[in-house]
Amino acid sequence: MHPRPGSLLLPVLSREKNAIALHDVYITRTSGFLPNAPVSNAEMTDFIGKIDGKPSRAATIVLRNNGIVQRYYALDKQGRMTHTNAQIAAAAVRGLTGDGVELKDLEVLACRTLLPGPIPPQPRLAGAW
Repeated sequence: MHPRPGSLLLPVLSREKNAIALHDVYITRTSGFLPNAPVSNAEMTDFIGKIDGKPSRAATIVLRNNGIVQRYYALDKQGRMTHTNAQIAAAAVRGLTGDGVELKDLEVLACRTLLPGPIPPQPRLAGAW
């Protein structure tokens, strides 16, 4: 891929002939994927559960004060996984294509996740909040 105007230039360390060399790298595209419909704070207990049949008071305070108004979960309301990390990553990679760029044109992919996949189902924890 050839860099496009406005691309970000980053120095990257790589090993060549037992030496470290700097290379110019251009970030020419970014992409992301959010699974399922957004979950509002009001719907949060449908996903994280309740304590003794009631929403957690601590969760209510945290949700009100943290500034986040919605989240995306790769779970349904019954706690079943709807997407694996691999499926989410694949959807994000597909988002890099278009405007003449095909998957075969991609040379380097970098990604970030908070949790590795797959994660076995976990019981809802009353003390999560």
